[in-house]
Amino acid sequence: MATNDCTIFVQTGDQKAASTDANVFIILHDEHGIASPQYKLDNFLRDDFKCGAIDEFKVKLPPDFGTASMIEFWRDNAGISADWYVDIIKVKQIQPKTTSIFPVFRWIEAQNKNGQNRYRIYELDTILPQFDPNREQREEEIKRKREQYVINYMEDMPDMPVLVKDLPIDEQFSAEYVKNLILTKIEHLYLNFKAKLLIHEWDSFDDIDKIYDDERKKPLAADHWNEDVWFGNQRLVGCNPALIKLCTEIPEKFGVNEEMMKPVLNGETLASLMEKKRLFLTDLVVTEGLKHNENFKICAPMALFMLDDEDQLMPIAIQLNQQKGPENPVFLPTDDYYVWLMAKLWYNNADAAYHQSVLHIGWTHFLMEGVILAMHRNISVSHPIYKLMAPHTLFLMAINSRGLKKLVSEGGWVDTTMAIGVKGMYDLVGRCQKKWRFDLQGTPPAEFKSRNVEDPKVLPNYHFRDDSLLIYDIIRTYVTNYVNLYYDNDNMLLDDWEIQNWAEDLVRKKSEGGIGLAGVPERDGKAGFNSIDDLVMMLSSILYTCSAGHAAANFLQYSEYAYPPNYPSQIRGEVIKDKKPRTEKDVIQSLPDRNVTLNVMTITHLLSEKATNSLGDFETQYIYDPKALKVLAKFQDDLQAASIKITERNNNLRFPFEVLLPENIPNAISI
Repeated sequence: MATNDCTIFVQTGDQKAASTDANVFIILHDEHGIASPQYKLDNFLRDDFKCGAIDEFKVKLPPDFGTASMIEFWRDNAGISADWYVDIIKVKQIQPKTTSIFPVFRWIEAQNKNGQNRYRIYELDTILPQFDPNREQREEEIKRKREQYVINYMEDMPDMPVLVKDLPIDEQFSAEYVKNLILTKIEHLYLNFKAKLLIHEWDSFDDIDKIYDDERKKPLAADHWNEDVWFGNQRLVGCNPALIKLCTEIPEKFGVNEEMMKPVLNGETLASLMEKKRLFLTDLVVTEGLKHNENFKICAPMALFMLDDEDQLMPIAIQLNQQKGPENPVFLPTDDYYVWLMAKLWYNNADAAYHQSVLHIGWTHFLMEGVILAMHRNISVSHPIYKLMAPHTLFLMAINSRGLKKLVSEGGWVDTTMAIGVKGMYDLVGRCQKKWRFDLQGTPPAEFKSRNVEDPKVLPNYHFRDDSLLIYDIIRTYVTNYVNLYYDNDNMLLDDWEIQNWAEDLVRKKSEGGIGLAGVPERDGKAGFNSIDDLVMMLSSILYTCSAGHAAANFLQYSEYAYPPNYPSQIRGEVIKDKKPRTEKDVIQSLPDRNVTLNVMTITHLLSEKATNSLGDFETQYIYDPKALKVLAKFQDDLQAASIKITERNNNLRFPFEVLLPENIPNAISI
């Protein structure tokens, strides 16, 4: 190979319709402005540029050509399939011995008669807009993206988060991911068929046990669901561990008093427990008056918990509706066994509605789609912040699009398996969307502090808090180190119009074409970033929510929901309003029936399966800047250290909490 020979590697994307039959041309430019001849990229008798392929092309450079620092390439409209999506182009030279990397990640449109649509990409393609010599190309690309990523504001449901109007081709599932989803679903449908042959209606808890086998494992909850310590533990490490707060005052609406509580407080009083910071409260006031399916009810419960002598969180009082009164008694552990059990079931039914609607669907899937929608509409693929965020956006819009059609639709899974149905879910999502803030619910340290449970000494064994803060700190360190590579000072951020425009879109009212979110930093009286710290806070919130935040809300679903008495998605009958003794039969008859249970098991098992890479191990590498790669490597090392720390703790636990082990956290909301 002569010293001025060169190999050009072109990686075509694996998206649907990414391949091309068009003629492709390229010109290389070195650091001194010397241009190579125009090369046609074509291998004789070979079908180049197929989906997911890496093609090699040998070319001869001019003798005085230096190191490739910019490429200029284009295609025509020849062939049956002219569309083309390019991931990466690499230029390997012998003299000088270098490999220059040009991340593209763009659909390449055909050149028109005026010679336009020649794409110019600089090495590493990582640059702030104010320094980009290709400003016109950059702005035109954002303009085209705005035409693809259209905001869908639902005027008939103004409180709902905005989503994308039509799923862009870039956001569709890969063929491999779809295949895995289909195979998993077929497997579970077959298991459902087998289970339906075994049992018709529940007559006892033994009947429920018969639906589990080697393929469909019985959840651990089946052996502990009726224990008070388990019920308390659900507030700390269950599907909804983000509600419990330190109780400093008994709400007036909660009908407890010192006299009634004496038998359950082990010699303590409510006052002494509050003084010692050992009394805790949950309040699902947000479910009061919630829409629900015609044959079901939903309550709006409150509950008190105390730390016992072994630092176990124990339920000591449950009130199933908001205002105290004779038909809204306070249920106690000293009540009839099945009465107390029913009170816990009704509480968990409301908790499940909150979990699915708010923590899971509303505050991860829906809110983050709006954030990512605004990113695509404002931030260039050449922007370093785009490259930081992109791995954490994988398949989110696709799973939301699929989920809305299959799960959260009239007659779909939510409608047939949850007491609140689709109307209740949308009602609850809308109520809570207005409360969500980047600087509060989106920022774990602030969120735990708002509930006064940030101190491990106040609430021990709160492994969700401990692991959340650990992962969040690692993410924030990663974001800080990365952002500081590209912004030397706050003024550089102030001059970055793409990032500032993004902030404005995030806050702008939904009715005016924005995302309508709160808690975004302000600049001169409107949304914007005054400091690098402002940007770090926002990005840390987004990366955490798309990874660990979603993992915590999603991947325990089978463990919690698959045994119906543990976390019932619906309860048959009326909310209990008295303490007359109940029986096991009363409990059994209140549970979801066989078909509902099997449907819940099928979907929660599917949702609980991790089908994409772990945090820090990206499906698509967007970062190629050597300085940034060092930052990424430290992030990966920090995650590995966190995994060791969490595993060592779990080895000493009766019920290990593994959902926030870094290897169990996907990069994005992809399921």
